[in-house]
Amino acid sequence: MSTRNAKPPIRNTWMIALLVSIGVNGLLFGLLLSKQAKPDAPTIEAPNVANSTRVLSTEPRRFIRALPPERRKQVLTAAYNNVDLRDGDRPRQLFRKLRRTQKQTRKLIKADDFDLKAIEKSLGETRELKHKLAISGDAMIIEVLNQLSAQERKDAIQTMRTRHELRRQRHQRRRRQ
Repeated sequence: MSTRNAKPPIRNTWMIALLVSIGVNGLLFGLLLSKQAKPDAPTIEAPNVANSTRVLSTEPRRFIRALPPERRKQVLTAAYNNVDLRDGDRPRQLFRKLRRTQKQTRKLIKADDFDLKAIEKSLGETRELKHKLAISGDAMIIEVLNQLSAQERKDAIQTMRTRHELRRQRHQRRRRQ
């Protein structure tokens, strides 16, 4: 038997590996391009619930601002007197305490000797006061809404939305300039 008829082993394995690699990369690149060229599936958007809650903010004065001036003072005074606060702290007292605590935190941060525990305590107090303010704001909004008729609430929300849209448009015009 002669060894001349047998095929010699392929010595160009690197060349074959290179061709296979180019083929696989081409396939992956083609898949990537097909995904990019394919239009996105249409998305169905639900009504924007976040927008409606953002319009009715937790700041009572923003909601009240949409009322007629004569009704505004009457509602705010009655709401402030009737609001049921759990801790007994009024919003103005809480704001004063918050400003004092934030000032103390700034002093601690600027101080030469770094007292981590004091800063953590001050930040904790700030967080607690902000939480109390949020609760009192919610209580105030509820009390204000209790005093308004259904039509007054609708009108106030519509006015707030209109003002919000006008502010948004004004902001967009400024950004374009």
